Amino acid sequence: MKKKERQAILKEIIAKEQITTQDDLLEKLAKENIVATQATISRDIRELKIIKVRNDKGQMVYRLYEEKQLNRDHLKEMIQEMVEKISQVQFLTILHTTTSSADLVAALIDEMQMAEITATMAGTDTLLIISPNEEQAKYVAAILRELHEQ
Repeated sequence: MKKKERQAILKEIIAKEQITTQDDLLEKLAKENIVATQATISRDIRELKIIKVRNDKGQMVYRLYEEKQLNRDHLKEMIQEMVEKISQVQFLTILHTTTSSADLVAALIDEMQMAEITATMAGTDTLLIISPNEEQAKYVAAILRELHEQ
C-alpha cells in the first residue's frame, strides 16, 4: 500500500475513533489490512500533524491538528501530562517524556516557530530542542519549566 493511501486511512480512523495509543492505532490499521510498524506510524503522525488532546472523558486521544488548537494552554497541558524532566546543557534543552510522547511534544513546539528554537529532535522518550546559543536555550528551558510547574 502506498504511503498516501495509508495516511488517508489513518486520518479517517483518527477522525472517527477515540484512539489513545499507537498500539491501538496499529490494531485498527491491521483490521483495514494495513501492516505498518510503530516507526512508520510515528512518522505518519508527525507528517499529518496528528496531536494528542484531552477528550470529554479526560483521556488523551489522537486528533488531527487544527490551527485553533495551538495555544499556550494546550502546550501547557501536554507538558504537564507528558514531560517528566526538563534540563538545559549549553545550547540544548532536553525534555524527558513519557514513552512515545517526545514526538508529540516536539510537533507542538515546532508549530510555535520560536526564534529561540533552531530545531527539535525527538526519540521515544527524549526530546532535544536546539537553540542558536546558550542564552536562548536558557530562555526556552525557563518557559518550558514555567509551563511544567504551573
